[in-house]
Amino acid sequence: MSAPKKIRWSPKVPQAPIARLYERDAEGIKDDELLVEVGYALWARAVDVSRVARAAVRCPVDGTEFAFSDAVSWRLPAGSKTSCPSCGWQVTIEQWRESISKQDLNGTVPFVNEYIAKWPAARSYRDRMLLVDRLLHEVHASGGNLVRTLIEGGRHNSPHAFLDRLAYGSASTVDHDARETFAKTGLNQSRRSGRTARQ
Repeated sequence: MSAPKKIRWSPKVPQAPIARLYERDAEGIKDDELLVEVGYALWARAVDVSRVARAAVRCPVDGTEFAFSDAVSWRLPAGSKTSCPSCGWQVTIEQWRESISKQDLNGTVPFVNEYIAKWPAARSYRDRMLLVDRLLHEVHASGGNLVRTLIEGGRHNSPHAFLDRLAYGSASTVDHDARETFAKTGLNQSRRSGRTARQ
């Protein structure tokens, strides 16, 4: 008898391909293959963040998405169970909670769901790059844990510092309005003044 199928979540997106994408864009190189790689990696991770927010799961047997109930996950009583409507695979709330433990899958901003909806339909390099750029700016401006939710990083390669470098160091001209908007936020000014004070 085979082992029961386990819930799998999409991994965080590594910093290196995102940085490479922005560097190439700044050089005027439209690397469609790299953009698709980064864009879909962000999309897959964002979809899972959205699933967790809805106490939903993707069936590891046939890929069907379904939720426990309309209640938020932490309000579900112990022993709650649900089944895949297509194949009957079952999962308990305890198994679901264990699967998301230490996965940094909590947190959302309004544009995450917009990105999820728009990315698969985007076709041109510019449309795709604008979506990626706006998503990264939105999570950057949120200043919360969503940055760590989407992008790999730790104490020595902070995803927050990485997005700071993209916002201020990149010559990419993808979305000037987003950059200017973020530059005027109180969050950005306090973070920059904090860095200045430490230097």
